[in-house]
Amino acid sequence: MSTESNMPEKQSRKWLPPWCPDAKTPDGTQVDVAISALQKAVRDCDEVVAVYWVRQLYLAGAKMWKRLHVYAAEDVGLADLSVKTHILELEQAAEKCKGGGKTRDLLHIVEAVMILCRAKKSRAVDNAIVWFKTHPTWRPPTDAEVEALAADGTQPEIPDKAYDKHTQAGRNMGRGIKHFLKEGAVLANESEVAGFQPPRMCRHCWGTGMVRP
Repeated sequence: MSTESNMPEKQSRKWLPPWCPDAKTPDGTQVDVAISALQKAVRDCDEVVAVYWVRQLYLAGAKMWKRLHVYAAEDVGLADLSVKTHILELEQAAEKCKGGGKTRDLLHIVEAVMILCRAKKSRAVDNAIVWFKTHPTWRPPTDAEVEALAADGTQPEIPDKAYDKHTQAGRNMGRGIKHFLKEGAVLANESEVAGFQPPRMCRHCWGTGMVRP
């Protein structure tokens, strides 16, 4: 038998908004603090703490699905495009399990929180919104401005690593393959695809591929 079926029923009083001083979870925590702690636990991938707080908020009568949808877009976002669909499907399943004074719909809420905790994270979408909010006067350049910038010919700064073994200046600086592999060949946003694994050194050819007499 599920242990959740023996849980106390949600508080009978109407759930108060987070900014109301009287809004508290069963353990006595202010609702707005519990909500903040829940989202931080999701961001930290700490599912034990996240499940604790989502259960507290559920028992306090908080409507959690809207917040879980926000977390899916705000903290997971582009990192895992499947999470939003999973959360929506779980909300629909939870709706079918409500009623009878039971807390079976909590199963789906907890599953959603655990998915959010375990998912890869990206705040790219919310960071874009925050940037535009904090830069309200920014506007895209006009076509004329773009053409003027192109005609201006302002040269971007050349990074030091550009002067590697492929340039005369780099060779004059004594930069060879070791510098290139350490500096010039470094990738940003590198994938997790397995890299090249060279063969083990052969005592007959010492890595040259040619057998010596």
